[in-house]
Amino acid sequence: MDIFKMLRMERSEFDMLIEDEYICRIAFKGEMHPYIAPFLYVYDGMFMYFLSTKYGKKVQHFKQNPFVTVEVENYSPDLSHFAFVTIPGQLLEVDNSDTRLAVREMFVELIKTSAFHPMCYPLWAILPMSQSRPCIRRAELLSGSSWASNSRISWA
Repeated sequence: MDIFKMLRMERSEFDMLIEDEYICRIAFKGEMHPYIAPFLYVYDGMFMYFLSTKYGKKVQHFKQNPFVTVEVENYSPDLSHFAFVTIPGQLLEVDNSDTRLAVREMFVELIKTSAFHPMCYPLWAILPMSQSRPCIRRAELLSGSSWASNSRISWA
């Protein structure tokens, strides 16, 4: 049996994969093992923004060590097509109110235009009143990563 080696992606292919998808996984440095959590994200061509609550293990791990790896993938049901990218970076909370508003609008547009299952809509409703302002974070890519050095990742 021949071993198939996945081909290296060009920057344009990275961007297209990230632009076309909206679910990713973020790996945090856990206590004993890495902690991996799925996130909904939007991409503005420069940053990825991730929606997060202000509580839970992911927040605890973020506060202890903001260095993460983001993974985005796309595959067909029969796995005849499979593409993924892993992006090392550092998460940063977005405090700028104009940016926060623009990102929230991007998430609303994503939900309106994507084929979300109806059960996904309550994601906006399950935040307690005290948590009604979702936490927005941005991840800066590490220099020397396989992604172009002037690109950045952000999460909301």
